[in-house]
Amino acid sequence: MQFPTAITQAGILRDQERPGFTETYHRVVFAIDHDGLDDMEVAVWVHAAYPEDQFVPVARAILAGRLASMGSSQNVSQNVR
Repeated sequence: MQFPTAITQAGILRDQERPGFTETYHRVVFAIDHDGLDDMEVAVWVHAAYPEDQFVPVARAILAGRLASMGSSQNVSQNVR
């Protein structure tokens, strides 16, 4: 079952301490709003070494990869039944 979904940037926390790491990271938060299911937020950590104009596109690429991976995992579990 699929629902209409909107993914928007909800915030950026710059130069954050990421648990387990010694260097700072930017934490980019995305809101995922979809009809029929509870809304949620997803945080993506991006290393602070990325240029200012690149860390949001990098975060979007990381998020897209995670969502695609979740989608392919869902398809595999549906085919197993």
